[in-house]
Parts: sequence; structure tokens; C-alpha cells
Amino acid sequence: MFLEDDRENEVQEILSKIKEEIEANEGTKNMSQSQKAYLVLNEAIQKLILKPGTPLFENDFSEYLNMSRTPIREAIHRLENDGLVFKRKGKGAFVKTYNRENVRQIYEIVEALESQASFLAANRYENEDLRELEQSVNKMIEAKKKEKFSLWIEGDQKFHNTLPYLCNNPKFVEASESLYGQINLFRMTYLDTNGIDSKSVEEHKKTFEAIKNQKGEIARKVTLHHWQRIRKQT
Repeated sequence: MFLEDDRENEVQEILSKIKEEIEANEGTKNMSQSQKAYLVLNEAIQKLILKPGTPLFENDFSEYLNMSRTPIREAIHRLENDGLVFKRKGKGAFVKTYNRENVRQIYEIVEALESQASFLAANRYENEDLRELEQSVNKMIEAKKKEKFSLWIEGDQKFHNTLPYLCNNPKFVEASESLYGQINLFRMTYLDTNGIDSKSVEEHKKTFEAIKNQKGEIARKVTLHHWQRIRKQT
């Protein structure tokens, strides 16, 4: 067992619920067990249900998710590739622990990636994706008014997750997904959960407006400034 008895039952119940929600989605109907296991564990890590340093024993998760060990093993390997899990020789896999220097290095990559994505998005976006970006900004504005940190995080994550899709380049999406997952884990672990970054709200609003008005260079500069500021504050 990887948790104390009181936590184990709670975690097992939460994981089962996440799995049920995933399986209830029509889009996951033809998913493999490995893909489902990956989605469950990824969400559990991102929401700190499985906290940094938690061991990931295949036998336990096989029991919790009512799956064989093979899809659990494949899911853990994929999470390792995403940078959310690490392995210790002879000891198994663990949820990764990030320090500030690790994250600064990731920010440097995202800074270049997302500023270019913003520039390309201004001339390539689809209206449906642009609406999602606008919704994320509106959610952050609402969160600021209500001083609701959880809503702000939700809007901010949606903004960054949506932006790569607007540039219509699958490689941007592929490259960003892993990086954002690592950033989100760090933020959920270390950020002040009572503090909304008001400057981010304004910066994301400006980026959205620049993309909408096809002002690619402005979108690039605002995004670059945003990540440089965040990196210096880390």
C-alpha cells in the first residue's frame, strides 16, 4: 500500500470517480485501457490527489482502477515521458517533484513556443477556437471580480491549453501539452492559492484582442512579455 489507510480509501474513491466520468464521455468510448489509465492518473496528479513524491505501484492502481498491470505500466511510462513521473532504480515510479530552477528552464522554452504560437494564431485561427480563448479570458475576468482563485486557475489553464490550437500546427499542440502539464503541477503545488495574478488577466486579454484583430506582432510581444515577467517572479 502506498498511502496511510485513511488516505487510501479516499484516493481510491476519487480515482474510481474520475474513471467513471471519463468512461461516461462519448469521446472515450473506443479508448484503450492504457489511455483511460493515463487520463485518470494525469488528472489525479494535476489536481494533487497524487502529490509530488507519491510512489506509483502498479499493483495498487491495477486494483483501484480494476485493470490489469499492463495498461497501468503503459500509462506510467507515458507520464514519465510527459515529465510528470520519474523512476528510481530498484524502487519504482514516483510523482515528480519540481523545484524553481526546473520550472524556470521550462518557462524559457514556453516563452519562445507560445510567443510564436500567438503570432501564427493571428493569421490562422478558426472561429471556434477563438471563442474558446475568449471564454477563458472572460472566466479569468470573472474570477478577478469574485476573487475566486480556483476559477482563475481554470481560466488561465484553458487559455494556455487553447492557444496552441489556434496556430493550426499539430506540432505546437504536441510540444506544449507536456510542458503545460509540468507547469500546472508546479503552480498547484507552490503558488499562493489566495492570490490572483491581475497582470496575467490583462495580458491575456490583450493577447486575445491582438489575435482577434490579426495583429500578430502585438500578440507575440504581449505573450513574450507575459512569460518573461512570470519567469522573473519564479
